[in-house]
Amino acid sequence: AAAVVMDVATREVLAAVSYPTYSIAEYGQKYEELLRETRLMPLKARAIQVSYPPGSTCKVIAALGALSDGVVQLNTHFECTGYLLPNNRNRFRCWIYNQHSLTHGPQSIEDAIRNSCNIYFFRAGEKLGAARLCQWFEAFGLGRAAGTGLIEEAPGVVPDETWLRTYAKRRFQRGDEWNWSIGQGEVNATPLQVANVVATIASGEWRPVVLAREPDGAALGGRRALPLGPVRQDARCQRQRRF
Repeated sequence: AAAVVMDVATREVLAAVSYPTYSIAEYGQKYEELLRETRLMPLKARAIQVSYPPGSTCKVIAALGALSDGVVQLNTHFECTGYLLPNNRNRFRCWIYNQHSLTHGPQSIEDAIRNSCNIYFFRAGEKLGAARLCQWFEAFGLGRAAGTGLIEEAPGVVPDETWLRTYAKRRFQRGDEWNWSIGQGEVNATPLQVANVVATIASGEWRPVVLAREPDGAALGGRRALPLGPVRQDARCQRQRRF
């Protein structure tokens, strides 16, 4: 497990916890044993070094991206029937349908965030498209270091066309935007990055995190803040596949 607490205004990390951990007093004595533990990985600082599928935390990025690009409005409603594909009800389902065989019914974007409705965000991701969704992930700081200045920091994964060609040997395909809009599939982020996503929404700009400071008080690895404005649409986005 991992947890991060961050000051929204300054982006100072107030707490970054990783579990399981180890006793500093026994670190030298038990180093080899800790190193061999590859399942629980106590030597990993999970909040910073390990990236995970971010799950429903990605829905707020998809929501803001869809609103900003005008592909949905505050009063746009999508019907949650519990599943996305009428001919295949076993895939791309809403969590409430999985757990209780229920549906959310008509959902506005406010409803969908409150209920964490998968179906709404499948539709929003579909309207954005896979390439554009990746650009919004990048705008929120995914796929790059958050600015700690530590060489151990994991950048996470934004599975844009270049990443897919390099690591998955494929291009965008149907279902990518559905998976990624709810934080599944290839997209990965560290707990630190996810905390900064929420701080970015709260403040209106992406800022590098401050984990430690130099002796002169300067932030270690300090990078400049970036206003959260319209995201550039380049030729790659215009060429994305539509289904």
